[in-house]
Amino acid sequence: MGIFKRYAIQFILLFSIFSGISPSSYSNTLALNTVDQQRVVAIPATNLEPAQGKPIKSLSLLAMNNGILKPVPFQFDEMDVEGFVYFKSSNVDLKGIASLFDRDDSLLFMLSDAGEEKPDNLNTDGLLLAEIKLLSSNGKHKYAYLIENSILRSDINYVRYSKKIGRVETDQYTLQVDPDNAMNWIQFRWDEYSGINVGDPLDTMKIRVSAGVGTPFTRMTIGNKEMIAEPIESKSGPIRAITAYKLTAIVLGIPFLSMNMQIKRTAFNITYDVRLIMPPLRRKLLFSPSLTLSLDGNQLYGTEIRTALGPKAPAIVDGELSPFEKKLIGTGVNNEKNWIWAHTGNDFDIVATLNIPHPELPVGFFIQDDDKKIDNPERYLGQLPNVGYIIKDLPDKGIFFIQVNLFFSNNLGGLDHEKYIQLINKPADYSVMPL
Repeated sequence: MGIFKRYAIQFILLFSIFSGISPSSYSNTLALNTVDQQRVVAIPATNLEPAQGKPIKSLSLLAMNNGILKPVPFQFDEMDVEGFVYFKSSNVDLKGIASLFDRDDSLLFMLSDAGEEKPDNLNTDGLLLAEIKLLSSNGKHKYAYLIENSILRSDINYVRYSKKIGRVETDQYTLQVDPDNAMNWIQFRWDEYSGINVGDPLDTMKIRVSAGVGTPFTRMTIGNKEMIAEPIESKSGPIRAITAYKLTAIVLGIPFLSMNMQIKRTAFNITYDVRLIMPPLRRKLLFSPSLTLSLDGNQLYGTEIRTALGPKAPAIVDGELSPFEKKLIGTGVNNEKNWIWAHTGNDFDIVATLNIPHPELPVGFFIQDDDKKIDNPERYLGQLPNVGYIIKDLPDKGIFFIQVNLFFSNNLGGLDHEKYIQLINKPADYSVMPL
Protein backbone atom coordinates (compact mmCIF):
# COMPACT_ATOMS: atom_id res chain seq x y z
CA MET A 1 0.00 0.00 0.00
CA GLY A 2 1.41 3.42 -0.94
CA ILE A 3 2.15 5.90 1.79
CA PHE A 4 -0.33 8.46 0.40
CA LYS A 5 -3.15 5.94 0.29
CA ARG A 6 -2.36 4.77 3.81
CA TYR A 7 -2.42 8.34 5.18
CA ALA A 8 -5.65 9.08 3.30
CA ILE A 9 -7.36 6.11 4.91
CA GLN A 10 -6.06 7.12 8.34
CA PHE A 11 -7.39 10.64 7.83
CA ILE A 12 -10.85 9.33 6.94
CA LEU A 13 -10.88 7.12 10.03
CA LEU A 14 -9.73 9.94 12.33
CA PHE A 15 -12.28 12.32 10.83
CA SER A 16 -15.06 9.81 11.38
CA ILE A 17 -14.05 9.19 14.99
CA PHE A 18 -13.76 12.82 16.03
CA SER A 19 -16.84 13.98 14.10
CA GLY A 20 -19.04 11.24 15.59
CA ILE A 21 -19.85 9.83 12.16
CA SER A 22 -19.14 6.20 11.41
CA PRO A 23 -16.98 5.63 8.32
CA SER A 24 -19.73 3.44 6.91
CA SER A 25 -22.35 6.15 7.30
CA TYR A 26 -19.96 8.78 5.92
CA SER A 27 -19.41 6.89 2.71
CA ASN A 28 -22.82 5.33 2.18
CA THR A 29 -25.73 7.50 3.28
CA LEU A 30 -25.47 9.91 0.37
CA ALA A 31 -26.11 7.03 -2.04
CA LEU A 32 -29.32 6.00 -0.24
CA ASN A 33 -32.78 7.48 -0.24
CA THR A 34 -34.32 8.79 2.97
CA VAL A 35 -36.09 5.55 3.87
CA ASP A 36 -32.93 3.48 3.57
CA GLN A 37 -31.01 6.00 5.66
CA GLN A 38 -33.68 5.60 8.35
CA ARG A 39 -34.19 1.86 8.01
CA VAL A 40 -33.36 -0.49 10.86
CA VAL A 41 -32.56 -3.99 9.60
CA ALA A 42 -33.89 -6.73 11.90
CA ILE A 43 -32.81 -10.32 11.20
CA PRO A 44 -34.10 -13.15 13.41
CA ALA A 45 -31.83 -15.96 14.56
CA THR A 46 -33.85 -18.40 12.45
CA ASN A 47 -32.43 -16.65 9.35
CA LEU A 48 -28.87 -16.51 10.70
CA GLU A 49 -28.21 -20.22 11.06
CA PRO A 50 -24.39 -19.98 11.46
CA ALA A 51 -24.87 -17.88 14.62
CA GLN A 52 -27.75 -19.80 16.19
CA GLY A 53 -27.08 -20.92 19.74
CA LYS A 54 -23.89 -18.91 20.11
CA PRO A 55 -23.31 -16.57 23.08
CA ILE A 56 -24.51 -13.10 22.18
CA LYS A 57 -21.38 -11.53 23.68
CA SER A 58 -19.20 -13.47 21.23
CA LEU A 59 -20.81 -11.93 18.13
CA SER A 60 -20.07 -8.68 16.35
CA LEU A 61 -20.91 -7.00 13.04
CA LEU A 62 -18.52 -5.48 10.52
CA ALA A 63 -18.86 -3.79 7.14
CA MET A 64 -16.41 -3.07 4.33
CA ASN A 65 -15.97 0.60 3.47
CA ASN A 66 -13.15 2.41 1.73
CA GLY A 67 -11.29 -0.90 1.53
CA ILE A 68 -11.37 -1.48 5.30
CA LEU A 69 -13.49 -3.99 7.24
CA LYS A 70 -14.65 -2.01 10.27
CA PRO A 71 -17.10 -2.55 13.14
CA VAL A 72 -20.52 -0.92 12.81
CA PRO A 73 -23.19 -0.27 15.49
CA PHE A 74 -25.48 -3.24 16.15
CA GLN A 75 -27.40 -4.92 18.92
CA PHE A 76 -29.17 -8.17 19.73
CA ASP A 77 -32.68 -8.19 21.20
CA GLU A 78 -33.94 -11.29 22.96
CA MET A 79 -37.67 -11.89 22.49
CA ASP A 80 -40.47 -13.27 24.65
CA VAL A 81 -43.08 -15.86 23.70
CA GLU A 82 -45.55 -13.13 22.66
CA GLY A 83 -43.15 -11.53 20.18
CA PHE A 84 -42.04 -8.55 22.28
CA VAL A 85 -38.58 -7.68 23.55
CA TYR A 86 -37.98 -9.79 26.65
CA PHE A 87 -38.07 -8.15 30.07
CA LYS A 88 -38.03 -10.21 33.23
CA SER A 89 -40.39 -7.72 34.87
CA SER A 90 -43.13 -8.36 32.27
CA ASN A 91 -43.73 -11.89 33.62
CA VAL A 92 -43.85 -13.17 30.04
CA ASP A 93 -41.50 -16.09 29.35
CA LEU A 94 -38.33 -15.69 27.32
CA LYS A 95 -38.45 -17.57 24.03
CA GLY A 96 -35.22 -19.51 24.05
CA ILE A 97 -32.22 -19.46 26.39
CA ALA A 98 -30.96 -16.28 28.02
CA SER A 99 -27.76 -14.76 26.55
CA LEU A 100 -27.77 -17.11 23.56
CA PHE A 101 -28.73 -15.99 20.06
CA ASP A 102 -31.64 -18.35 19.37
CA ARG A 103 -35.28 -18.79 18.44
CA ASP A 104 -36.83 -15.36 17.63
CA ASP A 105 -33.96 -13.22 18.93
CA SER A 106 -33.02 -10.48 16.45
CA LEU A 107 -29.87 -8.83 15.17
CA LEU A 108 -30.44 -5.10 14.57
CA PHE A 109 -28.35 -2.60 12.60
CA MET A 110 -28.79 0.35 10.27
CA LEU A 111 -28.98 -0.33 6.54
CA SER A 112 -26.90 2.81 5.98
CA ASP A 113 -23.99 1.15 7.79
CA ALA A 114 -23.74 -1.78 5.38
CA GLY A 115 -20.93 -1.47 2.85
CA GLU A 116 -19.12 -3.05 -0.05
CA GLU A 117 -18.64 -6.76 -0.70
CA LYS A 118 -15.40 -7.87 0.88
CA PRO A 119 -12.70 -9.65 -1.12
CA ASP A 120 -12.35 -13.40 -0.57
CA ASN A 121 -8.82 -13.23 0.83
CA LEU A 122 -9.44 -10.57 3.49
CA ASN A 123 -8.18 -11.53 6.95
CA THR A 124 -10.13 -10.75 10.12
CA ASP A 125 -9.36 -11.00 13.83
CA GLY A 126 -12.31 -13.35 14.39
CA LEU A 127 -14.19 -16.15 12.69
CA LEU A 128 -16.41 -15.06 9.81
CA LEU A 129 -19.82 -16.69 10.26
CA ALA A 130 -22.08 -15.15 7.63
CA GLU A 131 -22.37 -12.58 4.87
CA ILE A 132 -25.56 -10.53 4.96
CA LYS A 133 -26.46 -9.24 1.51
CA LEU A 134 -28.98 -6.38 1.45
CA LEU A 135 -30.90 -4.79 -1.40
CA SER A 136 -31.44 -1.05 -1.07
CA SER A 137 -34.50 0.69 -2.45
CA ASN A 138 -32.48 2.00 -5.40
CA GLY A 139 -31.52 -1.56 -6.40
CA LYS A 140 -27.95 -1.48 -5.08
CA HIS A 141 -26.49 -4.33 -3.04
CA LYS A 142 -24.84 -3.67 0.31
CA TYR A 143 -23.12 -6.08 2.67
CA ALA A 144 -22.49 -6.69 6.36
CA TYR A 145 -20.54 -9.50 8.02
CA LEU A 146 -21.34 -11.37 11.24
CA ILE A 147 -18.18 -12.42 13.07
CA GLU A 148 -17.49 -14.53 16.15
CA ASN A 149 -14.83 -13.69 18.75
CA SER A 150 -13.74 -10.38 17.24
CA ILE A 151 -12.41 -7.73 19.60
CA LEU A 152 -13.67 -4.97 17.29
CA ARG A 153 -16.70 -2.99 18.48
CA SER A 154 -18.15 0.32 17.31
CA ASP A 155 -18.55 2.97 20.02
CA ILE A 156 -21.27 4.89 18.13
CA ASN A 157 -24.77 5.11 19.62
CA TYR A 158 -27.57 6.31 17.37
CA VAL A 159 -29.87 6.49 20.42
CA ARG A 160 -28.96 7.82 23.87
CA TYR A 161 -31.54 7.20 26.56
CA SER A 162 -31.91 7.76 30.29
CA LYS A 163 -34.79 6.13 32.13
CA LYS A 164 -33.93 8.12 35.26
CA ILE A 165 -34.66 11.50 33.68
CA GLY A 166 -37.06 10.27 30.93
CA ARG A 167 -34.99 11.60 28.05
CA VAL A 168 -34.08 10.19 24.66
CA GLU A 169 -31.64 11.86 22.29
CA THR A 170 -30.72 11.08 18.71
CA ASP A 171 -28.92 13.15 16.09
CA GLN A 172 -32.38 13.95 14.67
CA TYR A 173 -34.70 14.56 17.64
CA THR A 174 -34.85 14.89 21.42
CA LEU A 175 -37.82 13.86 23.53
CA GLN A 176 -38.19 14.66 27.21
CA VAL A 177 -41.05 12.97 29.08
CA ASP A 178 -42.15 12.92 32.70
CA PRO A 179 -39.85 10.24 34.18
CA ASP A 180 -42.77 9.02 36.33
CA ASN A 181 -45.29 8.90 33.46
CA ALA A 182 -44.02 8.45 29.89
CA MET A 183 -47.42 9.39 28.43
CA ASN A 184 -46.77 13.00 29.44
CA TRP A 185 -44.42 14.66 26.96
CA ILE A 186 -42.52 17.63 28.35
CA GLN A 187 -40.74 18.65 25.15
CA PHE A 188 -40.03 17.28 21.68
CA ARG A 189 -37.22 18.95 19.74
CA TRP A 190 -36.53 18.75 16.01
CA ASP A 191 -33.79 21.29 15.41
CA GLU A 192 -34.37 21.50 11.65
CA TYR A 193 -37.99 22.64 12.06
CA SER A 194 -38.20 26.22 10.79
CA GLY A 195 -41.86 27.07 11.49
CA ILE A 196 -43.40 29.54 13.95
CA ASN A 197 -41.80 27.87 16.97
CA VAL A 198 -38.36 27.04 15.62
CA GLY A 199 -37.21 23.57 16.65
CA ASP A 200 -40.40 22.93 18.64
CA PRO A 201 -43.11 21.52 16.33
CA LEU A 202 -45.04 19.26 18.74
CA ASP A 203 -46.92 19.91 21.95
CA THR A 204 -47.63 16.50 23.48
CA MET A 205 -49.07 13.03 23.01
CA LYS A 206 -52.62 12.48 24.25
CA ILE A 207 -54.46 9.34 25.25
CA ARG A 208 -58.16 9.18 26.06
CA VAL A 209 -60.44 6.35 27.19
CA SER A 210 -64.13 7.16 27.09
CA ALA A 211 -66.88 4.83 28.28
CA GLY A 212 -70.00 4.46 30.33
CA VAL A 213 -68.88 3.10 33.69
CA GLY A 214 -71.40 0.90 35.49
CA THR A 215 -74.22 2.32 33.40
CA PRO A 216 -74.45 3.63 29.81
CA PHE A 217 -75.82 6.92 31.14
CA THR A 218 -72.79 7.94 33.21
CA ARG A 219 -70.15 8.38 30.54
CA MET A 220 -66.65 9.24 31.70
CA THR A 221 -63.44 10.20 29.93
CA ILE A 222 -60.00 9.66 31.41
CA GLY A 223 -56.80 11.03 29.92
CA ASN A 224 -53.07 11.36 30.44
CA LYS A 225 -53.46 12.30 34.10
CA GLU A 226 -55.31 9.05 34.81
CA MET A 227 -53.26 6.86 32.42
CA ILE A 228 -50.05 6.31 34.34
CA ALA A 229 -47.11 4.81 32.43
CA GLU A 230 -44.65 3.81 35.15
CA PRO A 231 -41.19 2.74 33.89
CA ILE A 232 -40.24 -0.73 35.12
CA GLU A 233 -37.19 -1.87 33.17
CA SER A 234 -35.07 -0.54 30.33
CA LYS A 235 -32.65 -1.86 27.71
CA SER A 236 -30.66 0.62 25.70
CA GLY A 237 -28.50 -0.28 22.72
CA PRO A 238 -26.83 1.69 19.93
CA ILE A 239 -29.73 1.03 17.50
CA ARG A 240 -32.78 1.31 19.72
CA ALA A 241 -33.71 1.90 23.34
CA ILE A 242 -36.63 -0.07 24.76
CA THR A 243 -38.41 0.57 28.04
CA ALA A 244 -41.05 -1.63 29.66
CA TYR A 245 -43.88 0.17 31.45
CA LYS A 246 -46.84 -0.70 33.57
CA LEU A 247 -49.69 1.35 32.12
CA THR A 248 -52.55 1.75 34.59
CA ALA A 249 -55.95 3.34 33.97
CA ILE A 250 -57.26 5.05 37.09
CA VAL A 251 -61.07 5.37 37.28
CA LEU A 252 -62.55 7.30 40.20
CA GLY A 253 -59.22 6.99 41.99
CA ILE A 254 -59.16 3.20 41.66
CA PRO A 255 -56.76 1.22 39.39
CA PHE A 256 -59.24 -0.18 36.88
CA LEU A 257 -57.10 -1.70 34.11
CA SER A 258 -53.41 -2.58 33.93
CA MET A 259 -51.49 -2.98 30.69
CA ASN A 260 -47.95 -3.85 29.66
CA MET A 261 -46.41 -1.29 27.33
CA GLN A 262 -43.07 -1.08 25.58
CA ILE A 263 -41.76 2.11 24.00
CA LYS A 264 -39.07 1.53 21.36
CA ARG A 265 -37.00 4.45 20.14
CA THR A 266 -34.66 4.53 17.14
CA ALA A 267 -32.91 7.39 15.35
CA PHE A 268 -36.03 8.35 13.34
CA ASN A 269 -38.88 6.42 14.93
CA ILE A 270 -40.84 5.90 18.15
CA THR A 271 -43.05 2.82 18.56
CA TYR A 272 -45.66 2.22 21.27
CA ASP A 273 -46.54 -1.45 21.88
CA VAL A 274 -49.44 -2.12 24.28
CA ARG A 275 -50.66 -5.48 25.62
CA LEU A 276 -53.83 -5.62 27.68
CA ILE A 277 -55.41 -8.72 29.20
CA MET A 278 -59.03 -7.66 29.44
CA PRO A 279 -60.69 -8.94 32.66
CA PRO A 280 -64.22 -10.03 31.61
CA LEU A 281 -65.85 -8.83 34.82
CA ARG A 282 -64.38 -5.33 34.56
CA ARG A 283 -65.11 -5.18 30.83
CA LYS A 284 -68.79 -5.72 31.64
CA LEU A 285 -68.71 -2.46 33.59
CA LEU A 286 -67.69 -0.51 30.45
CA PHE A 287 -70.38 0.57 27.99
CA SER A 288 -69.42 1.64 24.43
CA PRO A 289 -65.72 2.19 25.28
CA SER A 290 -63.39 3.97 22.88
CA LEU A 291 -59.65 4.67 22.92
CA THR A 292 -58.09 7.75 21.31
CA LEU A 293 -54.35 8.17 20.66
CA SER A 294 -53.22 11.45 19.14
CA LEU A 295 -50.41 13.99 18.77
CA ASP A 296 -50.99 17.68 19.42
CA GLY A 297 -49.03 20.08 17.21
CA ASN A 298 -47.59 23.41 18.24
CA GLN A 299 -49.19 26.06 16.00
CA LEU A 300 -48.59 24.07 12.83
CA TYR A 301 -50.58 26.50 10.67
CA GLY A 302 -50.63 25.55 7.02
CA THR A 303 -49.70 21.92 7.68
CA GLU A 304 -51.16 19.51 5.14
CA ILE A 305 -52.74 16.34 6.51
CA ARG A 306 -53.43 13.33 4.33
CA THR A 307 -54.83 9.92 5.23
CA ALA A 308 -54.66 6.43 3.72
CA LEU A 309 -58.24 6.46 2.41
CA GLY A 310 -57.97 9.94 0.98
CA PRO A 311 -59.05 11.92 -0.82
CA LYS A 312 -55.70 12.99 -2.25
CA ALA A 313 -56.40 16.61 -1.44
CA PRO A 314 -55.07 17.51 2.03
CA ALA A 315 -56.77 19.01 5.03
CA ILE A 316 -55.12 22.35 5.87
CA VAL A 317 -54.54 23.35 9.50
CA ASP A 318 -55.94 26.86 10.08
CA GLY A 319 -57.46 26.83 13.59
CA GLU A 320 -60.99 25.90 12.52
CA LEU A 321 -62.47 22.46 11.82
CA SER A 322 -63.57 22.70 8.19
CA PRO A 323 -66.32 20.61 6.55
CA PHE A 324 -63.55 18.76 4.72
CA GLU A 325 -61.85 17.84 8.01
CA LYS A 326 -65.18 16.75 9.50
CA LYS A 327 -65.65 14.45 6.51
CA LEU A 328 -62.20 12.93 7.04
CA ILE A 329 -63.23 11.88 10.55
CA GLY A 330 -65.62 9.39 9.01
CA THR A 331 -63.58 8.35 5.98
CA GLY A 332 -59.87 8.92 6.67
CA VAL A 333 -58.61 5.50 7.83
CA ASN A 334 -59.70 1.98 8.62
CA ASN A 335 -58.10 -1.07 10.26
CA GLU A 336 -56.02 -2.07 7.23
CA LYS A 337 -55.36 1.29 5.56
CA ASN A 338 -54.46 3.61 8.36
CA TRP A 339 -51.42 5.78 7.67
CA ILE A 340 -51.59 9.48 8.50
CA TRP A 341 -49.14 12.01 7.09
CA ALA A 342 -48.62 15.53 8.40
CA HIS A 343 -46.48 17.74 6.14
CA THR A 344 -45.50 21.03 7.78
CA GLY A 345 -43.55 22.38 4.81
CA ASN A 346 -40.99 23.60 7.35
CA ASP A 347 -38.46 20.76 7.34
CA PHE A 348 -40.53 18.42 9.49
CA ASP A 349 -42.90 15.61 8.56
CA ILE A 350 -44.61 12.88 10.57
CA VAL A 351 -45.99 9.60 9.28
CA ALA A 352 -48.07 7.52 11.71
CA THR A 353 -49.12 3.91 11.18
CA LEU A 354 -51.24 1.60 13.31
CA ASN A 355 -51.06 -2.15 13.80
CA ILE A 356 -54.12 -3.57 15.54
CA PRO A 357 -54.77 -7.29 14.93
CA HIS A 358 -58.39 -7.01 16.00
CA PRO A 359 -60.59 -6.55 12.90
CA GLU A 360 -63.68 -6.63 15.10
CA LEU A 361 -62.63 -3.31 16.68
CA PRO A 362 -63.25 -0.52 14.13
CA VAL A 363 -60.53 2.12 13.73
CA GLY A 364 -61.29 5.71 12.79
CA PHE A 365 -59.50 9.02 12.18
CA PHE A 366 -59.36 11.65 14.92
CA ILE A 367 -58.70 15.34 14.30
CA GLN A 368 -59.15 18.61 16.16
CA ASP A 369 -58.23 21.88 14.44
CA ASP A 370 -59.06 24.62 16.93
CA ASP A 371 -56.85 27.54 17.98
CA LYS A 372 -58.79 28.17 21.23
CA LYS A 373 -59.77 24.74 22.53
CA ILE A 374 -58.11 23.63 25.78
CA ASP A 375 -57.45 19.90 26.04
CA ASN A 376 -55.04 19.17 28.87
CA PRO A 377 -52.31 18.16 29.24
CA GLU A 378 -50.73 20.67 26.91
CA ARG A 379 -48.03 23.30 26.98
CA TYR A 380 -49.57 25.50 24.31
CA LEU A 381 -53.15 26.71 23.89
CA GLY A 382 -55.12 25.18 21.05
CA GLN A 383 -55.26 22.00 19.01
CA LEU A 384 -53.18 22.96 15.99
CA PRO A 385 -53.77 20.23 15.06
CA ASN A 386 -54.51 17.31 17.38
CA VAL A 387 -54.45 14.26 15.08
CA GLY A 388 -54.48 10.50 15.53
CA TYR A 389 -56.61 7.40 15.84
CA ILE A 390 -59.80 6.43 17.60
CA ILE A 391 -60.48 2.76 18.34
CA LYS A 392 -64.22 2.54 18.70
CA ASP A 393 -64.46 -0.49 20.98
CA LEU A 394 -62.44 -2.71 23.31
CA PRO A 395 -62.46 -6.51 23.39
CA ASP A 396 -64.90 -8.32 25.68
CA LYS A 397 -62.10 -10.54 26.99
CA GLY A 398 -58.69 -11.96 26.13
CA ILE A 399 -55.50 -10.18 25.06
CA PHE A 400 -55.65 -6.84 23.26
CA PHE A 401 -52.65 -5.67 21.19
CA ILE A 402 -52.07 -2.26 19.66
CA GLN A 403 -48.95 -0.78 18.06
CA VAL A 404 -48.53 2.84 17.00
CA ASN A 405 -45.50 3.87 14.94
CA LEU A 406 -44.32 7.47 14.55
CA PHE A 407 -41.76 8.18 11.81
CA PHE A 408 -40.04 11.57 11.76
CA SER A 409 -38.42 13.02 8.65
CA ASN A 410 -37.24 16.18 6.95
CA ASN A 411 -39.82 16.59 4.15
CA LEU A 412 -39.57 12.82 3.49
CA GLY A 413 -36.22 13.49 1.84
CA GLY A 414 -37.98 14.61 -1.32
CA LEU A 415 -39.81 11.30 -1.80
CA ASP A 416 -43.46 11.21 -2.79
CA HIS A 417 -45.44 10.48 0.38
CA GLU A 418 -47.04 7.31 -1.01
CA LYS A 419 -43.61 5.98 -2.02
CA TYR A 420 -42.13 6.87 1.37
CA ILE A 421 -44.96 5.11 3.23
CA GLN A 422 -44.78 2.07 0.96
CA LEU A 423 -41.04 1.73 1.62
CA ILE A 424 -41.07 2.51 5.35
CA ASN A 425 -43.57 -0.29 5.99
CA LYS A 426 -41.55 -2.83 4.01
CA PRO A 427 -38.90 -4.85 5.86
CA ALA A 428 -35.36 -4.81 4.52
CA ASP A 429 -34.71 -7.22 1.65
CA TYR A 430 -31.77 -9.44 2.57
CA SER A 431 -30.19 -12.87 2.17
CA VAL A 432 -27.68 -14.67 4.36
CA MET A 433 -24.76 -16.77 3.11
CA PRO A 434 -22.77 -18.88 5.59
CA LEU A 435 -19.00 -18.41 5.38
